[in-house]
Amino acid sequence: MFFDIKGLIVALLLLGSFFFLRMKSCEPTRIFYPRLSLMVPSSQSRKKKWLPFLKYFLFLGFGCLLMALMDPKWIVATATNEVKKNFSPSEGIGIYLLLDQSGSMGEKGAIQIQENQLKPLAKIDLLKEKAGQFIKHRSNDLIGLVTFARFPQILAPLTMNHQRVLDQLEALQIVKDKNLDGTAIGYALYKTAHLVASTKAFYKQEGQQFNAVIILVSDGLQDPNPLDRGHALRSMEMEEAANFAKQHKIKIYMINIEPKLKEKRFEPNLRQLQRIAAMTGGQFFLADGSNGIQKILDQIDKIEKKQLPLRSYQQAQKKELSTYFLELGLMMLAGYVILRLTYFRRVA
Repeated sequence: MFFDIKGLIVALLLLGSFFFLRMKSCEPTRIFYPRLSLMVPSSQSRKKKWLPFLKYFLFLGFGCLLMALMDPKWIVATATNEVKKNFSPSEGIGIYLLLDQSGSMGEKGAIQIQENQLKPLAKIDLLKEKAGQFIKHRSNDLIGLVTFARFPQILAPLTMNHQRVLDQLEALQIVKDKNLDGTAIGYALYKTAHLVASTKAFYKQEGQQFNAVIILVSDGLQDPNPLDRGHALRSMEMEEAANFAKQHKIKIYMINIEPKLKEKRFEPNLRQLQRIAAMTGGQFFLADGSNGIQKILDQIDKIEKKQLPLRSYQQAQKKELSTYFLELGLMMLAGYVILRLTYFRRVA
């Protein structure tokens, strides 16, 4: 049971004042002498016998009014399978977007038609545009956003509040400080996979299954910051991170938007990326311009369609009790007044 703090203070002050005045107005000690009338049975004797109990109507009435003034509430928890506002059990999955924000993402890497003119577009701007369209299309999914350069940053955990993710995506900028730059793909994959694994473990405790994938978009290869050489996490290899994801049954989809990777000298790197994605059950894609990214995201959209688990929640509801105390208090006071003016009217 909870009380309104202001009402509680007022009630305590009134109660203290009542007892203070009560003690101050106590009658002085009296000496009673024998009277002949006490030996005579009277019709008022029974009334006098019950008269002291009448004051309890008064005390209980004022007590109930004081309780009503404190505005008491009773918290009632009810189990329900209804869906919360920001959680949907419809067809969908959990998706973490793992986006590259290293300095190279600021380079002009695509051509876009604006006002009937061909204009170069920075890779980061192209990525934000296509990722935003993808999020809007996946209205039934839990979406999370993680960015990385030298190290990953969690901008939004898995949520159905897609507007929050879009706001974070819109504010995304490339890293300009060289000390914070880098392309630590292995570390970013491991940290994001760890987030998914923690969520899966939580649902497992609830007796439910949870499926989530990671969509990584970058324009480079594994290249940690030189300051992190020898650091166990920040220099983690992609294979090690992929093994962790595989152990927890987390698919990784890797998209590279660097056109230069089509050159023959990068074939070993492409095979490595394909092998890493495949070992988790995912795929590797090499995008070709803005249309290429859109087609890849559309392909992933068709592949990953599963049902999110329906969870039961306990909803806390506040039940107002002040009305009941008010009615009971008024009834007690009314009973006191009625009995005092009728049955106990002539009792001294």
